[in-house]
Amino acid sequence: MPTARLAADTLVVNGVIRTLDAAGTVASALAAKDGRIIGIGTLDELRPLVDRQTEVVDADGRTVLPGFIDAHTYFQNGAVSRYLTIDWQGHNNPRSLGQALEDVRRRAAELPPGEWIRGDGLSHTRVVERRMPTRWELDAVAPHHPVALIGGGHHLVSANSLALQLAGITRDTPDPPAGRIERDAAGEPTGVLVEMAKLRLNPELADSVLPTYSVEQRLEPVKRTMQSVLSEGITSVHDVVVDPREIATWIRLRRAGEMQLRVQLLIRAIEAKTPLEHLVSLGLEHGLGDEWLRFGAVKMSIDGVCAYRAAAVYDPYPGQPDHCGYLRIPADELLEKIPLCHRHNIRCAVHAVGPRAVDMALDAYERAFAGQPRPDLRHRLEHVHLPPRPGQLERIAALGVIVGAQPSFVWKLGDAWLDIWGHDDLKGVMPLRRFRELGIPVMGGTDFPGTPVSPLLGLRSALARRTRNGEVLDADQAVTLDQAIRFQTTAAAYGGFEEHLKGSLELGKLADLIVLSEDPYAVAPEQLDQVRVDLTMVGGQVVYTRDGAGF
Repeated sequence: MPTARLAADTLVVNGVIRTLDAAGTVASALAAKDGRIIGIGTLDELRPLVDRQTEVVDADGRTVLPGFIDAHTYFQNGAVSRYLTIDWQGHNNPRSLGQALEDVRRRAAELPPGEWIRGDGLSHTRVVERRMPTRWELDAVAPHHPVALIGGGHHLVSANSLALQLAGITRDTPDPPAGRIERDAAGEPTGVLVEMAKLRLNPELADSVLPTYSVEQRLEPVKRTMQSVLSEGITSVHDVVVDPREIATWIRLRRAGEMQLRVQLLIRAIEAKTPLEHLVSLGLEHGLGDEWLRFGAVKMSIDGVCAYRAAAVYDPYPGQPDHCGYLRIPADELLEKIPLCHRHNIRCAVHAVGPRAVDMALDAYERAFAGQPRPDLRHRLEHVHLPPRPGQLERIAALGVIVGAQPSFVWKLGDAWLDIWGHDDLKGVMPLRRFRELGIPVMGGTDFPGTPVSPLLGLRSALARRTRNGEVLDADQAVTLDQAIRFQTTAAAYGGFEEHLKGSLELGKLADLIVLSEDPYAVAPEQLDQVRVDLTMVGGQVVYTRDGAGF
């Protein structure tokens, strides 16, 4: 009579396996079956779990870690941008507007007149002109196509005249309360639209004139981007989604068994095609789903980003005595929406960069807890990287709110911050050490595609605190390597209510792990981003190996 096979499916041997359990256990062998860890220790201890069918992975003395969890991405947006638009994300940003305009000119030559030209990730802080292109510059290279070039982080857009016309934006269009239409000396829109001034050129809004991508168009870019992310050692992502088609795409892949990456959805509930009231009326609660695809939280954004002088601050921006950033959500609306989520067992992930926005979020969280104490929701604050006001971080700690931080922002945006404030006014920026001292849980993320999807760059930034131009931003806020790794493993698992499944390599947990080319604990902080991922395993299955790594 047939019997069930009890042996391991996969055995990892000869590794320096840093389990990241509470005791900091280091093992040399790990066994997995049916996607879960069934043994960890030495080869001799695990030998009884092995039979002829067990696949053996020889780590050859290399360091093994739990798979990284990227707790803040716009994954599908990044996938679509990479393969369906002019992609300027990450390392692809042009060095001059001339290069960017030439990219638009080439795309115009490829497309029939009238078809939209879209670009994504163009950063004005990285071109020599230090600005976005104007409508007239875009008209010169693409006069017969509507053009919309999205800035890094989706906080501004550059559009040509045809795109402005289709969106109904003219010299008579007033600035919205939380945005700015840049204008020339004669009052004409230049084509650069900041924050809510994107109006109908905001792809996230229901009335946007930008065409949407279908589920069928999304599938292949998402699958290809999954492979790219796995090559960076990321085995789970939290994906901010703004369109039902994004959710449908993930569901399609899950049903087809084509997900190699674990996904937690952060569904945008304001400035999106997925209104909060609809989510509440459906009875959705955090945690719905399985180990591959799960509803995590609703996402809402209070302010913009400081690199564009859009983060909500208390003191006016230097040189702009009447400007303290933008509030994309009024305080009274926030005080209504966050308690509404809280009452319906929906956790919130609130984008708050500037201290004024952070205070608004904390006020709303305090109101929610006062009406119904329930710390089990583990509400989130995203970013929180400008120097805090006195007592502000203590408020976060007292409420038990989790911070989603992006250490690699120091590398990507630090020079822009210095251009605005200088070193003295940036004491306490990206306060990772202070978060730790106060016991505030910190989840690490990249904000992909706005920043390269590289956890190892995040490790380097958390320790070295160095900008792209080599400046060091408040070295006092650096953390240890072990702490930085835990931001992207154990803490990120806790932040996703998945500490029982992932974040450390322990019995019963998912066999999601990576093998590194070098021991990061033996590498200088400045060189951490040079460490390579040699192998990635998800659910005990090898899903990526680096060419030349010997596997």
